[in-house]
Amino acid sequence: MKDTEADAVKAVAESLKDYHVDFAFLHVAQEHDTVLYDSDNPGAKSFSAGIAKGVDVMKGEFAPLRGTYLMLNKSNAILSLTGAKEVKKPTDGLPYPVLLHLHRSSTFTDMKYLTEQVYTFACHSWRSFDMARMPVTIAYSQLIARLLGRLGALPHFSVDSIHGRLNRLRWFL
Repeated sequence: MKDTEADAVKAVAESLKDYHVDFAFLHVAQEHDTVLYDSDNPGAKSFSAGIAKGVDVMKGEFAPLRGTYLMLNKSNAILSLTGAKEVKKPTDGLPYPVLLHLHRSSTFTDMKYLTEQVYTFACHSWRSFDMARMPVTIAYSQLIARLLGRLGALPHFSVDSIHGRLNRLRWFL
């Protein structure tokens, strides 16, 4: 998050004289160079693979359990949102965890609590019965942005059409 956004939130929080407001800016990164391994985890049995041959095919070998996290330092943590049971196919390989980074301007700095909060938000999915691979607050906003980006490709779409009633509705994500 840019410092300008952090400074704006800080200014608003300081302007609330009757309240003490703590806030955290937490970056959830899917792409990074850190991987978690659990050398004691043999994986989960894949029921779709190996049925015809009568052999047990495992998926997600060495993957830590879903919800496993490791504190790297006071402002960084690694969280596994996909365990061996959530891996779809044996050929999917080892799932990557997310990297959580706390911005230096945050006043709420309990990384254990924030990591558990990210995990809780990743337990919800209104699109399927499976657990989400990212917290819904991030996954759904990315989905909405991607779908809105495709509107420009429609032949009769005009950006002025969303500046009417749709633009004045209250949205919650």
